[in-house]
Amino acid sequence: MKKIGIKDKSFWLILSLSIITLIILTVGVIFLTRKSSKEFYSAGYIINSTATKSDKYYFNDNTVYKENVFNEYTFKDVDNKEVATSKENFIHYLDESLSFMKNGVILDLDNFNQKLVPYYNVTDKVILKYSNGGYIVETADKTLIFGNLLGRITDNKYIVIGNDIRIKLAGNEEPVKGKYFELLFVEDGIVKVENNEGSYQTTTEGTTIFAGDKIKIELGSKKVFYDEEEKLTLDEMTIDGNENINLDTSKVKDNKDGNGSGDGTDSNTPNDNNNPNNNNPGNNTDNPSDNTGNGTDGKDNNTTEIRKEVSVDLVKALLDINSLNATIQVIDTANQIKGNLILTLYDVDNAETVYTKILLTSSDLQEVAVTSLSPNTNYYMSIKDSDNYEYLSRNFRTDNLELSLKREMVTTSSVTYSVDFSSDENIKSAKVTLKDSENNIINNHTFINGEDEEFTFSGLTKNTSYKVILDEVLFKNTNYSKVYTINTSVKTLKAKPSLGEVNVKSNEESKTFEEAYERLKKASSDETLMAMYRNREKAIRDWNDSINSARNDGVQQGVQLGEQRVNMLYERLLQENRGSEIPKAIADPAFRTKLFNEYGI
Repeated sequence: MKKIGIKDKSFWLILSLSIITLIILTVGVIFLTRKSSKEFYSAGYIINSTATKSDKYYFNDNTVYKENVFNEYTFKDVDNKEVATSKENFIHYLDESLSFMKNGVILDLDNFNQKLVPYYNVTDKVILKYSNGGYIVETADKTLIFGNLLGRITDNKYIVIGNDIRIKLAGNEEPVKGKYFELLFVEDGIVKVENNEGSYQTTTEGTTIFAGDKIKIELGSKKVFYDEEEKLTLDEMTIDGNENINLDTSKVKDNKDGNGSGDGTDSNTPNDNNNPNNNNPGNNTDNPSDNTGNGTDGKDNNTTEIRKEVSVDLVKALLDINSLNATIQVIDTANQIKGNLILTLYDVDNAETVYTKILLTSSDLQEVAVTSLSPNTNYYMSIKDSDNYEYLSRNFRTDNLELSLKREMVTTSSVTYSVDFSSDENIKSAKVTLKDSENNIINNHTFINGEDEEFTFSGLTKNTSYKVILDEVLFKNTNYSKVYTINTSVKTLKAKPSLGEVNVKSNEESKTFEEAYERLKKASSDETLMAMYRNREKAIRDWNDSINSARNDGVQQGVQLGEQRVNMLYERLLQENRGSEIPKAIADPAFRTKLFNEYGI
């Protein structure tokens, strides 16, 4: 029997390790490929649009798509041809349902006029299922129904979808109807509009989208209006915004075939990863399960049913400039809420918590009163249980103060201001400060509502710019320092021009120049009139010079006649506010003759 040498043992060892490594790599590739693969909800199409071209790719039911090395999605279309498309697209299904290929945000246009306008973060796992004229989203704890929607998937790509959507293209009188319109802002002033029926590339100016009777979106300004009142701009729709409501569909079963997805890849809930004050990002504890740690990846079959037995709703919300009065309805008949139910109010602009309250889980209606909020500020309300499961989230913005600063008078050494309190008795006072260009305080004055009418800042330098700041507004009992401010500027006047002494010769029958001089003297503070006066003064001097020259030549008769004709001409020009033409009439005999003929002199 032949003995196996050391070299032979090394060979078989290396071979074995190679085979094992190959198996591991093969299994890993298969696993990663399977994990990255996704399946379309049903048959449909994608409009892959760029600035230069648009391609529409149709796919069949149960089509699988996956990511390639170019950060695109690839799949086989209805012709069994491999196609690639950008992730920055919407998925349109033949049953009129919709989904996003990447994270985006949607706005419910049907509730657009409410003070608490909800924005919803959507992922590629969210399907807006079309049913009976609306779009349904099944979340872990409730069913949401939308009518008309506005969505955003990138900085320059949007979609408007609903039952009564129309677009008026620039240069066209009649609007075009459609189930949806995808909007791709190609460059400044150009937008590409597409849907299942056609594609248009037009100017943004003059192009308007209408949703229902009261919603209007002007693509030129990107402003969204409700009943002709501007509510927001398209750029304000923030993708993955902390203040947005997260649509959690990870615990909802797929009703297409009656079975769950079975891949376990949707167990992460996005709620707390995006909301302020998150203490446990990415820990998958947002939607608690009664069977944690049982090896089922948190897939509790009863989780959805349990959450549907709990209802936490915002019944009423009254917003003021600095306060929120809300009514919360809590229904927990099966005592499923874990621990305390905590309401938290965040100041989104300053990223801080401003109010917390523990709500009763055994009570139906509860009142929440929050005061000392800041005017014109974004806030976010969240209600969670002890397991950090979020039952309710809303974003809103407080009203602005109806307060204005008015400039009453400006001189070479002073400026006078007043404050209009708009008859709001809740605004007690406001301080106005005057600063120089170096930000040094010159003076300040506190205006009291109902007492002060105006205040003059005196002792200033002529022809100098100053800053004027309204701050420290006392609303009710709260002083809003550096929260509500009005900033403007003012410049003192230049020194008055000196008229000097003017000698005017005229016969007793005509007082034209004397009267003109008096009028100009009274209006000397007006720069335009002063310029006219200086032109007329020059004309008088030139006229006197011409007459004196004629006298020196001894043409007495011509002097008298010329004086009368010129006098009459200048009088007519002044009467018709054409005094600026007098210097030209003096210097240009042909032009003077033309004027004589024009007036029949």
